[in-house]
Amino acid sequence: MLYKSLISLYGSSLAGKSAPKDDLIWHFTPSDDLRQFRVYALDALQQAKVFLLDHLAAAYTDTLHDAVSKQAEEAGVPAMAILGEVKLPAPVVWVEFDDRELGVARFERASPVTRHDEKPWPSAHYDVPPPREFASRRSDLCAPRQADTDKTAEL
Repeated sequence: MLYKSLISLYGSSLAGKSAPKDDLIWHFTPSDDLRQFRVYALDALQQAKVFLLDHLAAAYTDTLHDAVSKQAEEAGVPAMAILGEVKLPAPVVWVEFDDRELGVARFERASPVTRHDEKPWPSAHYDVPPPREFASRRSDLCAPRQADTDKTAEL
């Protein structure tokens, strides 16, 4: 989870407990601006209201975004004019989701965001196994799901 990773990384760096291999930027380009940014970001992250969306919720939210954007473009007004005032549940809100699954959902519904994309990279939604060069480094990128593991085993 990116949220927890950032808190851990920034906290250990500020406490002087990170190793160069864990945080290259902190160890090789230290500056007062970077320290101040991390102090501020760590404080904000610790106060954040966190929402972890599954792929269906992320796709639904993205669909709403596409619809409002299209309506705003057709009417020639900013999207906020259609939405009205948006009240967030906290001063800092963190929303995290599976970007790979959202990319697949965008492609499947022909979202304007993907109009120039080719088929997204392998997912459980497709019967095509991943390319050999991708399958060899797959474990470095993410924890495989059972459906992905079955497809990789077919290679």
